[in-house]
Amino acid sequence: MDYLAELLAEHALSIDVTTLDANVCDASLRCLFDALTAAMAGQGAAGPVVARKALPLLYGSGASPVWFSGKTAPLLGALLHNGLCTSALDLDDGNRLARGHPGASVIPAVLTLAATRGGTTVHDILSSIIAGYDVGLRIAAAQRLEAIPTRQTGRWAAFAACAAAGRLLKVSQLHLAQGLSIA
Repeated sequence: MDYLAELLAEHALSIDVTTLDANVCDASLRCLFDALTAAMAGQGAAGPVVARKALPLLYGSGASPVWFSGKTAPLLGALLHNGLCTSALDLDDGNRLARGHPGASVIPAVLTLAATRGGTTVHDILSSIIAGYDVGLRIAAAQRLEAIPTRQTGRWAAFAACAAAGRLLKVSQLHLAQGLSIA
């Protein structure tokens, strides 16, 4: 197991919105509203429209919400569609130091997963969003600029979504570290 993955997993699982400064909570709410607004605006773009049509053919039926459609799909299909909506118009939040868009990976992951499980609280959702942003942006900030000719969200977004999902699902540190290692 990668020691860094273990440290990041421990950190992500320890994040609790109630112990953080109120400004952090406010920032996570702004990120949430920003992502939902971007997703609403992007739902009619080509990618999400094609995804909605293809979901039943590619994934079959399921219980996870396909945003803005009144339909459901298996979790993977719903995650794909909801992420496409969020990033379709490139309106989603950005982080200049990371040169990427954490909300497009973190927010759809958290909200889609939360909708598929009972008992998820606002506290869980906000803590998971913060964990995803924190881990993803730490990894993005740790990139060696001289070694990477381009820096896009795709280089670190999987880590952000994994950390957020692990925090929301309250997995063990070992399982989250394994997920981060795979990401």
